[in-house]
Amino acid sequence: MNIYSHSRLSTFEQCPRKFKWEYVEPPEGIEKFEGIEAFMGSRVHEALQKLYNDLKFTKTNSLEEILGFYESEWKRHWSGKIEIVRQEYNPEHYKAIGENCLAEYYERYKPFDAGKTVGLEKKVSIKLDEAGKYKLTGYIDRLTLVGENEFEIHDYKTSANLPEQEEKDLDRQLALYQIAVEQKWKNVEKVELVWHYLAFNKEMRSSRTKEHLEKLKQETIALIDRAENAIRENEFSPRESALCDWCSFYDICPAKRHIAETEGMTPEKFALDDGVRLANEYAEMNARLEALNREMELLKTRIFEYAKQHSLEVIRGNETKLRVKEYHNLKFPGKNEPERNEIEALLKDNGLWGEVSDLNVFTLSNLLKEGAFEPKLAEMLKSYGQKETARRIYASKLREWEL
Repeated sequence: MNIYSHSRLSTFEQCPRKFKWEYVEPPEGIEKFEGIEAFMGSRVHEALQKLYNDLKFTKTNSLEEILGFYESEWKRHWSGKIEIVRQEYNPEHYKAIGENCLAEYYERYKPFDAGKTVGLEKKVSIKLDEAGKYKLTGYIDRLTLVGENEFEIHDYKTSANLPEQEEKDLDRQLALYQIAVEQKWKNVEKVELVWHYLAFNKEMRSSRTKEHLEKLKQETIALIDRAENAIRENEFSPRESALCDWCSFYDICPAKRHIAETEGMTPEKFALDDGVRLANEYAEMNARLEALNREMELLKTRIFEYAKQHSLEVIRGNETKLRVKEYHNLKFPGKNEPERNEIEALLKDNGLWGEVSDLNVFTLSNLLKEGAFEPKLAEMLKSYGQKETARRIYASKLREWEL
C-alpha cells in the first residue's frame, strides 16, 4: 500500500492521467515546468516561515526585512522553467501580488503574539485505520498552541479565488491534519482550522466534530482504494477541466494533444489534417441525424393523432404496417427520492418484498395492473405513483396475405 498525501489524492480526483504521470509512471523526455502562480506561492510561504521561525528566537523582522527576503528568494529560485499561462501578465505582476500579500498580512497580525508556534512546515503522519494499513503524510504551514490543550492549524493561500465558507467547512486537507494533531498529542481539547487567503487579506475558520473526522477517514480510505485499483488495473483516463491549461502534461495528454498540435498550424495545413476532417465530418453527419430525429418525432406525433382520431391500432402502408400502442403505467419514486423508503417499508410490512425484486418499480407497476395486491394495499401503493402514458410505434413488413 502506497503512502498518500492530500495533494496526491487531489491530483487523482482532478485527473487520473495526471496522477499517473506525476506519481506512478513519469513520461520520458517531458520537461516539467512550474507555474508562476505556484512559484509565487512558494516564495510567500518561505517569507512567512522565516517571519515565524525568527520569532521563535525572539527576533522580530521588520516588513522591509521580510520583503527583502522575499525578493532575494525570488531571484535565487527563478529559472527558465517557470511557466506563465496568462501571457498578458509578466513575472513582475506576480511578484507584486506576493509582495502585497506579505505586506497586508504583516500589518494585520503584527506583533504576531497570538499563540505559540509549535511547528512550521511541520511534517505529520495520519493513520486512517486501526491496523495502520492506510496512511497519509502532509506538511502543516504553521501549527500554533493557543491554550493548554488547544491548537490552531494555519494554512496560507495565495490563490486568486476566494471560496465560500461552505467549501472550507468541507475541506479535507486541514481536517486530515487535525486527525494527525489529535493522534500526536494527548488530551487535545480543541482544534481550529484557519486559512489565510492572502490576496484578499481574508481569514477563514472552521472546526470538525469527531463524527466528521470519522466520516472523513472512511471517505479517504475509499479514495485511496480507488487510486490503488487504478494503479493495479493501469486505468488512468484523463479528466478535462478548467485546470488543464495549467497542466505540465498538456502537450502529451490524449485529451489535449491534438488540440495542441493543431493550434500552430497554418489554415491550409489545418484544413488537410485527417483528425480535423474526421471531426468536421462527424459534426456535419450528427447535425443531419439530429434534424432527422426532430422530423421523426413530429412524424410520430402525427401518427399517434391519426390512430387516435380513427380508433386504430394498426396503420397500413405499401409494404409496411405500423402497430401503434399506448401504455398506462404508474411511475414510482426512484432510489434517491424520499418516499422510496416509505414504499419499501409498506411492502416489507405486508410480506411482499420478494415479489418486487428489491423494489423494481417496473415489476411493482405491472403487479398493480394485474391486481396482485389486496385492494387496500393496492390503493396505498398507488398513492405513491404518478400516472404516466408511454406510446410506442412498432414497424414490420406486411405478410404476403396482407398485400
